[in-house]
Amino acid sequence: MTKSHIISFILLLSFAQAFSQIRQAEKEMAVYNFTEAVLLLQTTLEKGNPEEETKIVSLLADCYRMLNDWPQAKTCYRRAISLGETLPENYYYLGQAYRVSGDYEEAQRLFLQCEAVAPGRFPSNHFAAACDSAIRWKQQKPGFDVQNMALLNSPQSEFGVVIIPTGLLFTSDRLPEQGRDKLYGWTGNSYLKLFLAEKTPVGAPDSFLTPEDYDKLSGHEWHSGPVSFNRGFTEVFINRTQAFGDQAKRDPERTRTHLLKIFTAEIKDSRWTKPVPFFLNNINYSVGHPALSPDGNTLFFVSNQPGGYGGTDIYQCNWTETGWGWGTPVNLGPLINTPGNEMFPFAGSRNELWFASDYHPGFGGLDLFVTRFIEDNEMTSGQSVWTTPVNPGSPLNSSFDDFSIWTDSTGDRGFFSSNRPGGIGADDIYSFARMLGSEPRAQGTEPRAQGTEPRAQDSGQLAVGSWQLDKPYLLENIYYDFDKWDIREDAKPALDSLVRIMKLYPVTIELGSHTDCRGTEEYNRELSQKRAESAVTYMIEQGIDPGRISAKGYGESMPVNACNCEPNQDCSEALHQANRRTGFKILTWGD
Repeated sequence: MTKSHIISFILLLSFAQAFSQIRQAEKEMAVYNFTEAVLLLQTTLEKGNPEEETKIVSLLADCYRMLNDWPQAKTCYRRAISLGETLPENYYYLGQAYRVSGDYEEAQRLFLQCEAVAPGRFPSNHFAAACDSAIRWKQQKPGFDVQNMALLNSPQSEFGVVIIPTGLLFTSDRLPEQGRDKLYGWTGNSYLKLFLAEKTPVGAPDSFLTPEDYDKLSGHEWHSGPVSFNRGFTEVFINRTQAFGDQAKRDPERTRTHLLKIFTAEIKDSRWTKPVPFFLNNINYSVGHPALSPDGNTLFFVSNQPGGYGGTDIYQCNWTETGWGWGTPVNLGPLINTPGNEMFPFAGSRNELWFASDYHPGFGGLDLFVTRFIEDNEMTSGQSVWTTPVNPGSPLNSSFDDFSIWTDSTGDRGFFSSNRPGGIGADDIYSFARMLGSEPRAQGTEPRAQGTEPRAQDSGQLAVGSWQLDKPYLLENIYYDFDKWDIREDAKPALDSLVRIMKLYPVTIELGSHTDCRGTEEYNRELSQKRAESAVTYMIEQGIDPGRISAKGYGESMPVNACNCEPNQDCSEALHQANRRTGFKILTWGD
């Protein structure tokens, strides 16, 4: 065999081995063994296979994204694009990676680039608009004091805090100090279990002993936790997966996926009974993240069942008045649930519901939100409604994942989990306390910065008597796609709030739209007029008398700051965003 034949044979053998490892990595990814897939792909990449480099890097990027390792995912997506892999999903997920890192301007550029390559395929415009909000919210004064609960945290994940009489109960996939648990292929860590940190005999309210296994409820081979208790701690709802007796869910290639299920147990003879499946469990979709209301009459949970609004939605079911059991579950609707994922509900005091979302306007990753249930009254036209979800801002939320909150009866203190930088592990438990004099604030309710218009509050909290005639009020989260004026789904909640107000009070209003200074004056004036008219048309379709509302496009003529595109003027994106706005002013009080 000649030297050239030997070299060719070696190259072919190397290519065949690389191809085999890539195929094996794809198989591991198909069954969610992302940690094993990463090892296979890294090994193949290190051997040097230029023909397969682009594919390997793209697969690595997807693995790191699924492992929630956004710094590594960002590196790989950037490398894939530099190698010529300009698929729109690479721009989209690289945009998400920059958004998680807090680089909102670069994230916005990538989202818009994705939209240009594949219009409408991804929610790129939605997240580009959310970047504008995050840029502005970063300038707000912190409303909470946040501290890492170092004693509770490990190099792995901790979340799902619940305070019980004996201490602090939480969920973790930490590795055991001795022995070796069965490992979860997705993360490479242990399966989720419950741990209890008992209260210290003497010390501060948030002082606990070293956590230990809580075998009373997590003696189970697969995932156990988080949990939710009734007020008397005599009944518990447990989030679980199981293997035995579970038909699970099979895809066409016979990959088995074990689904989330809810189990319940009760205290009898001072011991927990064996957990039994909740009646809503299903072999075709997940039912999990149980959250019992303080009075024990409503159970909130998360499901990806058909008929929802997005990936995972929040549902509720109520204990029947006859006391015979739980009623039919109800989806909380599009004001709460989005095309993304809503999860980790917590039912607090004062009819508050906290949850995490990766789609509502936020800082990045999962953000915490709070809504309040308003009983039927004259302010809500005789209907019981949820208020528009509020983002409580930084530092409760960050550009990383912030989720799984628990609050005390005041709603001013509690715990949540986050994978923000500076922690001990993957997801850490943090305590929080509201600062003196601060109020919950979010899109639509944050304090007014100098040089901006006052913002209209949600109708559930509104005192219309505080408004003044002919004074502009800003409507938050009215976003438009580039060069378009139709009303997007994410703009409807703010307009719906204004509709509710106009149905309660006989005011007449002017709805005005403004642009930034980029573009010609004539173009901006025409675009803003079309946008204002589009918003007015939507409100008329919701039942508002056309004689009570008018549209006015102001273009770039009324900036709220000094950014007017003068030569050599360097305006930040935050200043441009402040000028791009939609608002209203009251023309008459009516009869």
